[in-house]
Amino acid sequence: MGLERRFKKQGGNVQVLMLLLCSVFVVAGFGTLGIFRAWRFQMETQLRLNTCIGKPAQTFRDSLNSLLKTNQRIRKIRAALAVIVLPSSQAPLRALLQTAVLYQEGLLLKWDANCAAWIVNRGCGLHYSDFPNPLPRLGLFRPPPDPLGPRPLEWSPGGFSFRERRFRFRISHSARVAAAEVLQRSENTNDWKTSEEQSEAMDESANWTAEWKWR
Repeated sequence: MGLERRFKKQGGNVQVLMLLLCSVFVVAGFGTLGIFRAWRFQMETQLRLNTCIGKPAQTFRDSLNSLLKTNQRIRKIRAALAVIVLPSSQAPLRALLQTAVLYQEGLLLKWDANCAAWIVNRGCGLHYSDFPNPLPRLGLFRPPPDPLGPRPLEWSPGGFSFRERRFRFRISHSARVAAAEVLQRSENTNDWKTSEEQSEAMDESANWTAEWKWR
């Protein structure tokens, strides 16, 4: 009888030990599941922010490149107008000039609308806990017309950092941050322009490129 009681007691201890081990594994499993769920949420948030900040950066890049290419077209039209004397011959060129100017003005107005919508919608309008920085302005203005007609766009004084030659975009959600930059790249070299190579003259032959940043 004493031996039987001893076996029963040991069996009870083993059951208690197994129950404790099962409880530990269940708690550890739920803890691991919670960690994975939190990690998944963080990654989904980061992906959403990266996608959100990439849209205005790419739109800004495309708009800026289009504006500067149109600027080159305007300069060529004005150069042709300068050597043509007959008003009848100037008429088609002036129509082309006006069309190019209206195209630029449309791009400028559209970007201003995007800047306003970005603030109103708190970024992409997907989450009210997002904190977007204001979108950068294009920093361009049109000087008064001269006898040849409308003039090309120029950089606004103080509206653009010529030493950095870049525009920054940023949005955050809690501890997650997404950022992008639009940088100017020269067609004559594969290197990004350095401050020594930059001047305050508008370089219309250089392309602007968007890229993501970690911060």
